[in-house]
This record gives sequence, structure tokens and C-alpha cells, in this order.
Amino acid sequence: AGPITATSSPPTQSPPTNKKLAILLIDHGSKREASNQHLQFIAETYQASIIQRDAIANTEDEVSATSGRETVVRAAHMEIAEPSILTSLRDIITNDKVTEIVCVPYFLSPGKHSTVDVPNLIAEAKQVLGEEGLLQHDDEYGPINILSSQALGTQLEFMLGGVDELVDLTLKDGN
Repeated sequence: AGPITATSSPPTQSPPTNKKLAILLIDHGSKREASNQHLQFIAETYQASIIQRDAIANTEDEVSATSGRETVVRAAHMEIAEPSILTSLRDIITNDKVTEIVCVPYFLSPGKHSTVDVPNLIAEAKQVLGEEGLLQHDDEYGPINILSSQALGTQLEFMLGGVDELVDLTLKDGN
């Protein structure tokens, strides 16, 4: 990944009218465009599933962290491909007008990229965005909160369920 530098003229930003969440899926990035597009497809599919889930959620048992708030899902790459973490965060803040962002390292293991490199790139991006004046709203929501989750693969129960599904499909197909 190249150095992160502040832009000379920051984009203008108007405050959001209500609380809005962004989820930023972050992978390594690839020279292979199809791999990069796959993460974009996952982001779009996840956003559609959130919209569908929230539309049918009628009981308190079905409430999730995204319930009741507009949510957008975007994709970014740690290196090699665009959009970068900084580019995506800037775009989310200026165009989607969010009040909170959760960055999710889309990695199968809690290795160096997901535990060191991605958090460092997020911290650098927050510094630049702060210098650009993009992290502060002029309303009751206060500063934009940018959080980071653990790597996707740390959710072992769900990962093992995915492995089970792949094994079942493979055995049924005979491949």
C-alpha cells in the first residue's frame, strides 16, 4: 500500500439527517480483477440481506445491531487494488453521510494483515480524515465513530458451518 496523504481541498460535507451506519468490508486486494469484484458483490449482497431482514423483522427477538437504522455496505482493499481503505472511508463519509462505520477485515485468519496492517491503515485514514475535517458533524451526533471488528474468520461457529455446507455440496455433487 502506498503512503496516505491529505488532499489539498477536502470534499464538503453536510450533516446527516438521522443515524446511519456503514459497514466496510476490507480484503487484501488482488491483481486479479474478478477477485476484487467478488468482494464488491459480497458487499452488495450483504446490504440487500440487511434490507430484507429489517423489512421482515417484527419481533424484538429479530432485532439486530442494524435494525432501525439505515445501513450501507461498501468494500475496500488493503493494497494492490482500489478502492483503498482511505478512499472508501472518505467516500462513505462524504457521499453516504453516515454517523458510524464498522470496518470488518474480510480475512479467514487473525494473521498480520487483519490484526496489524488493516488496523494501522484504518488509524492512518482516520488521522487524514480528521485533518481534512471530515470526522466531525455539526449536529447532535457528534464525531463520526469508526470502529474495527475482528477478522471474519474468528467467528469459528459460522466458519465451521460454512465448511460443513461445502463438504455436503461436494459429496452430493460427487466432485
